[in-house]
Amino acid sequence: MLAQVYQMIKCYCYDTRGAHAGTPSHWRDEDVLEDRAVFRTHKEPAELIINPVKEKDAGNFRCRVDFKLSQTRNSNVNLEVVVPPQQPTIFNERRLRIDSRAGPYEEGGNLEVTCVVYGGSPPPTVTWLMNGQLQNSIVDYTYDGTINSKLVVRNLSRIHQHAVYTCQASNFHKKYVSTNITIELYSIPPCICDECRSTSLQME
Repeated sequence: MLAQVYQMIKCYCYDTRGAHAGTPSHWRDEDVLEDRAVFRTHKEPAELIINPVKEKDAGNFRCRVDFKLSQTRNSNVNLEVVVPPQQPTIFNERRLRIDSRAGPYEEGGNLEVTCVVYGGSPPPTVTWLMNGQLQNSIVDYTYDGTINSKLVVRNLSRIHQHAVYTCQASNFHKKYVSTNITIELYSIPPCICDECRSTSLQME
């Protein structure tokens, strides 16, 4: 079973006899689940609800059913708790943080940015997008639990003017944290034909 921290989960346990006999007493270990757990026997099947889920809740849960005449039955479920990563931070080639706009860069130059993602269990997958399209990047794992994803774009052109680059991280299905930056360019002015001819004649 997979759950994200601070969400609610339901663990199901039931016996095959049908209705539960009597009214069972409710018990929980205050050192383990504190006051975040309740066992509901009026549901079919009965359910253990943990809300909210914490990282320390990860582990094996065992449900034991005792019968009057039959053999005791045990059911086990392993709970994996996912801790989402923090929002990515993007830095330029001088290791300065970029808040929203990067540059201006010269047309024909290179763009070099690094996305740093802190935390996350299991480690998240980090990807780059340009205007929603997946880009190739280089991922380096660091020693302090962060992930660095470096993006290099060579020979910048006018198609990169105001392009939106997104760094996103995910370690849970369809759950993402992301940061966007917009690229600014110094565009090289186009050559006017008359000026080009004049310059060419003077040089000759």
